Amino acid sequence: MTDNKNISPEEKKDLRHADMDKFGKEALGGAREPADTAAKEKKVKNKQKKKGQSDREKRAGVPLALDIGVALVIIAVIAALIVGAYFLFKYYADSYKDASIQYTVLISGEDAEAISDAKALKNKEIYYDLDGNTYYFGKVTGVNILEGENGERQITARISVTSKYKRGEGYAVDGNRIAVGCEYSLRIEENAFETVIIEMYKGGGK
Repeated sequence: MTDNKNISPEEKKDLRHADMDKFGKEALGGAREPADTAAKEKKVKNKQKKKGQSDREKRAGVPLALDIGVALVIIAVIAALIVGAYFLFKYYADSYKDASIQYTVLISGEDAEAISDAKALKNKEIYYDLDGNTYYFGKVTGVNILEGENGERQITARISVTSKYKRGEGYAVDGNRIAVGCEYSLRIEENAFETVIIEMYKGGGK
């Protein structure tokens, strides 16, 4: 180690400056540590803050999705009600309407032979009896007597009545469906006979 006694005053001065410079650098380096720590703490806090916001956004996203789902269900229910109301209105709008019709029935066989005066059937009221109930089936407006090749007698009676009509379902008389080909056991006063509808048309007749 060099003896300080042999160092000149100028060299001692230079050494003191060197020590001061060294001390100053260490002091500055030490002073920066709190600043670095504060920066790190701030960075950590910012990260925690962002994480907290993200967690809150995630938690907020669940009720938002639930609200959207409930709103969609409500909209679907309202749409279903509107559609249902439309078809209900359409159904009643297309309900049965009054329609005047004329239909022709054929009476043949023993029933035709049993009618002695077929022309007397004209202007008579005709009924349909079923299960203890009597339904009005109209009024006879015309009668024709036919003779078959083998001498068999047939009678056709044209009947006028106000029916109910519904599109897609057709005509009904006093609640009973009526169409060409339908068979009914009809009655005029005390005389009953089996008939089949061979012709039917709407309006006042031919």
